Amino acid sequence: MQDLLDRAGGRVELLVRFSAAKGYELVDWNRAAIDLFDLEVSADGKNTLEWSLLPVPLAEYLSKALQIVSGAPEEALPEYKHPSKPDPNYFAKVFYQLVSAQDGQEEEHWYFFCFQSSVSLLDNSQGAVNQKKLETIGELASGVAHDFNNLIMGIQSNAEAMLARPEIPEPARDSLVNIIRACSTGASLTRSLLGYAKRQPLAMTPFNLVDLVHDAARIAGVAAGNYHIALGKEFQEKSGPLIVVGCYSSLSHCLLNLIKNAREAMPEGGTIHVDWEGNDSMTIVTVRDHGAGIPEADLTHIFEPFFSTKKQGTGLGLAMVRGILNQHSGTVEIRSTVGMGTSVSLVWPRGEITAVSLKAKDNPDARRSTHNIFKRSQRIIMQAQRMPAEAHFLIYVIDDDDLVRDGLCSLLMHLGHRTESYRQPEVALQALLSKDASPEVVIVDYNMPGMNGAQFISRYITAVADNPKHKNTQILLMSGLPPSHFQDFMSEFDQLKLGILEKPFSLETLRKKLTNIQDIRKLSINLSGLLPKAKVGRIVTVTNQQSLPQKNGASVAHTDDHPGV
Repeated sequence: MQDLLDRAGGRVELLVRFSAAKGYELVDWNRAAIDLFDLEVSADGKNTLEWSLLPVPLAEYLSKALQIVSGAPEEALPEYKHPSKPDPNYFAKVFYQLVSAQDGQEEEHWYFFCFQSSVSLLDNSQGAVNQKKLETIGELASGVAHDFNNLIMGIQSNAEAMLARPEIPEPARDSLVNIIRACSTGASLTRSLLGYAKRQPLAMTPFNLVDLVHDAARIAGVAAGNYHIALGKEFQEKSGPLIVVGCYSSLSHCLLNLIKNAREAMPEGGTIHVDWEGNDSMTIVTVRDHGAGIPEADLTHIFEPFFSTKKQGTGLGLAMVRGILNQHSGTVEIRSTVGMGTSVSLVWPRGEITAVSLKAKDNPDARRSTHNIFKRSQRIIMQAQRMPAEAHFLIYVIDDDDLVRDGLCSLLMHLGHRTESYRQPEVALQALLSKDASPEVVIVDYNMPGMNGAQFISRYITAVADNPKHKNTQILLMSGLPPSHFQDFMSEFDQLKLGILEKPFSLETLRKKLTNIQDIRKLSINLSGLLPKAKVGRIVTVTNQQSLPQKNGASVAHTDDHPGV
């Protein structure tokens, strides 16, 4: 576990282990954890504690955290606050490692939880003011996330449904791919804002930095005008991959923001340089312009939320960039000379890269290729057509938004499933009661006028959940809000087979989700020994995610961070 210790920077507070035989156990903790969590060494001198022996506040926090961790090497978590102590909030992070089964030993999942007092981060009045601004941004982000992601979902689902047609002509194919790419960029903006405001964890995954830089340069180049984006030699097409660990969509947004700032610093046009200055241990991406530069007096405020020197600036760009880099245990460095220009560097630990293999190794541009995106869409449809008849579901789709509902039904039909579409939840509920054939899956939107998704589920429990013909029906609650928004809701309805679909989601994500449901239907699910508050029959699955193996076939979700193209 020394590599986990190194990645945690010596700040590890708690060590949790999961195995199929013993479930979750707290196996070690440091001195600071004793005071923070009221932990004690057991009478026999061993540190290992069964889950049932943990202090209640700690057990509740870890139980909720383990439901949302992604299985990524490093991930930010919700803050911890002791319910009965005047201690400050603690910012939390988890480091994860899977130890594969070998030499007769079973597979194990290890989690290092690290906590840092917010006092050390808010050590002056200005820090407190910035924290208040951060809370304001979080409220703003949460408020617009659903509506914005709902709009993106409607556009993306219809574009992907059209792209799934094999006869689509190549010019139209290229336009559809660009629409899907734009949807991914828009969705990443919302995730970045929520991540910066700590309303949604950032999933850290290995990726090729060359891909990210080319994606950002391509998007920025569309509106470049009299500008040229010059990439350093390490980012050239023929260069080898640069594998780093981080949140792809959030870092992509950071780079786009820096390129946008560089363009605005040179109103007459010019060259924007994007260079690699990192090494084996650190990632450093630098964006340079030859604009007017930043006065020294402004540099001291440049990262403050809502501070801007532009007439139409929001003051959120660089504040968000630094917030995202902070969650990567990194920083943002600025060097500027008035009249000469500005250099801004994104700096964060490169992470573990030795075990990473790049799929399109011989073609770094394969992931972005329009042809490959189209072929992947066709491959998904062909795989669906080869599935046995029992793998094709009857699916109810309930959403008041015609654009989203029609687009989702088209995707499901391309995957070989039968659909029934309902604009009003009341009508869908009546159909569930009156029709002989029950659906295998019900997909219902959360935010609807009249009866919303939560009320539908409550009425469903009362009306049909005890009917044997509905015992295997899986309900998926769609929302543009992040899955963390529904933690309490999931606990309230934990007797149901209930999952969350986070908008916008792609055709590939939808296929994987429905395939997972088919697999889960074949298993006997019992989570009574998994988490303290888990009950028999609970299935918590969060879409746009990959499953992390857990006891008795349950899963903890992993956000698919890479853009959906």
